[in-house]
Amino acid sequence: MCGMVGLARSGYYAWRGRGAPGGETADIELTEMFRLVHRRSRGTYGYPRVHAEQRGRQAVGRNRIARLVRAAGLSGCGPRRRVYTTRTDKDAAPAADLVERRFLAEAPDRLWLADITSVPTLEG
Repeated sequence: MCGMVGLARSGYYAWRGRGAPGGETADIELTEMFRLVHRRSRGTYGYPRVHAEQRGRQAVGRNRIARLVRAAGLSGCGPRRRVYTTRTDKDAAPAADLVERRFLAEAPDRLWLADITSVPTLEG
């Protein structure tokens, strides 16, 4: 086959005996380490946290880590979605201020205040 593509047989065997380049071997080792870190974090760490954890061990660039983590198919969890408890009705009139901004009561059990914006209901 070497003769068909115009290569010397000795060149083929020299190439086959060399093995993987040094950078490629290091990438494989780093990827396995990233998989371990990702597994230990229960799948929550993406490349920024992997980079932060790696920083103390070995000097590896952020972009290299991002490339290897992406190639390995690993991704972290983003921030949780914010829960909105109040949905403003633009057409509703504001509630009357029965206390008129005076929050001190003259006697016990005369003035009750509450904030019910985050009480769950069956209506959602």
